[in-house]
Amino acid sequence: MKKSSTLMELIISISLLSVIILGAVSFDLASRNFLQSSERKTEVLNEIMYIIDYLQKELSEATGTIDNNAVSVSCAGVLCTVTIDKDGDGVVDPEDVTCIVNVSSGTNRMTCDGTVFSERITASSMAAAGDGYGMVINNLTLRYDPAEVVDAKTNPEVIISGIYLAPSAQPLDLP
Repeated sequence: MKKSSTLMELIISISLLSVIILGAVSFDLASRNFLQSSERKTEVLNEIMYIIDYLQKELSEATGTIDNNAVSVSCAGVLCTVTIDKDGDGVVDPEDVTCIVNVSSGTNRMTCDGTVFSERITASSMAAAGDGYGMVINNLTLRYDPAEVVDAKTNPEVIISGIYLAPSAQPLDLP
């Protein structure tokens, strides 16, 4: 007598195969979502670190005196302007670096000497350091898509605060 599969065995095997396939597909989807979330957060973190590294590099080349600070920062509402005096003359000229941070709705941009560094800035607060030598980033917030609400998985936001950036040498009181 020939042994064959019954209908019940066939239904059970199809059900088990379906569960295995659904498990594999859900694991694949979860992995892809995690990878996308990680990539977006890394992209925002890299951008914010690039801004800080650039400002620190430019500040390390800044020149100032007691009467003429190497860095000036002015913020008015949604617009902050950072000027780094690289030749120590106290006059804004082509040798100096001027960075503008504009967080008005739809702009969300930081430019330095015409080069766009970021279009993801949603908030910023900067000031010249109390010692007159450097600058303090009180708040710098970047979001993957500034037009959308924050979502840790699809639209991560990174907030950096309390960063002190200074020239590599303190200004001299020259005659």
